[in-house]
Amino acid sequence: MFLVFDTETTGLPLWNEPSDDPRQPHVVDLACSLFDRSGVEIDSFDAIINPGIEIPADMAAIHGITTEIAQSEGIAPDMALTRFLSLIDEAEVVIGHNVSFYIRMMRIMAARVRGEKWDNPRPTFCTMHRSTSHCKIPSPRARHERDYKWPSLAETIRHFFGEEHANAHRARPDCDAAARIFFHFREKGLS
Repeated sequence: MFLVFDTETTGLPLWNEPSDDPRQPHVVDLACSLFDRSGVEIDSFDAIINPGIEIPADMAAIHGITTEIAQSEGIAPDMALTRFLSLIDEAEVVIGHNVSFYIRMMRIMAARVRGEKWDNPRPTFCTMHRSTSHCKIPSPRARHERDYKWPSLAETIRHFFGEEHANAHRARPDCDAAARIFFHFREKGLS
């Protein structure tokens, strides 16, 4: 089974700091979908999460989740983490567009809400990394003609499907887009 997931956060992880560092960002939006091998969605979860802190205005401008929205509509981080862990337990592969970022965010969440060290127990498939050589978007910092930047989710959707990615930077639409890319790779024998 395949677990595709996406998060929206209060900032970027401090990659060189431990997950339990209080300066680490919080997850404010989480979406997960569990698929069987034929691509049928068999379970899913998505929720706004109330991190219990002020959501920075610059981040709210990106994903649209303000402190007020998180307080009124959000669930507790531990509830979201519990549901995520139950889905990942059923998965054989974990998928995301920049999956290492999302895994790090869930590691931070586990450290923060449970005081636990959590490491992803499953192999991963990163649609961002796998799409790089297909999208072939020149990197602004390229030293060589074949140096390509990692494509955004919107760039990847545009490349493979000729469409614009609607509602970008919300966990559910981004999760669904990553799933679509992953199953496109499988269908074309590119995975």
